[in-house]
Amino acid sequence: MRRRRGVPSSEEDTLNEEDVKLIMNPSRENWSKWNNLAEEVAKKFKKVKTHQLRKVYSEVEIVRRLAKENSIDEALKRIAMIRARLAHSAGRMKDIRKFYEAIRVMTDKILDNTYSKKEHLENFCSFMEAVVAYHKYYSETGGR
Repeated sequence: MRRRRGVPSSEEDTLNEEDVKLIMNPSRENWSKWNNLAEEVAKKFKKVKTHQLRKVYSEVEIVRRLAKENSIDEALKRIAMIRARLAHSAGRMKDIRKFYEAIRVMTDKILDNTYSKKEHLENFCSFMEAVVAYHKYYSETGGR
């Protein structure tokens, strides 16, 4: 199945390396694709409870603060814990399993130092903020 560029595959519901590159290195030319990707991720996971995403997002906000303070090692530790907590939730709740798989691709690239600079961490945080915002819309309205 062909897929639109910048939109997760409907078959796998995960982000691929091209998606992660877009998320971590947005530019003026691809902000629209970046935004569309955040919206598509939110649509695919609209069954995930809002409070579950808010818990993740509160941790993401701590990562943002640590990145701004140049505490990169601490920020990376937090991202590792976000991934671990999502894995725990995914083991308990089916609806969050696909969300975990999608986000795992991105956190793997951050934790293996491919995208571990301050600006990458801030872009990760911005993307997660956009996903949470779109998720609120799609979970409340059904996307109408």
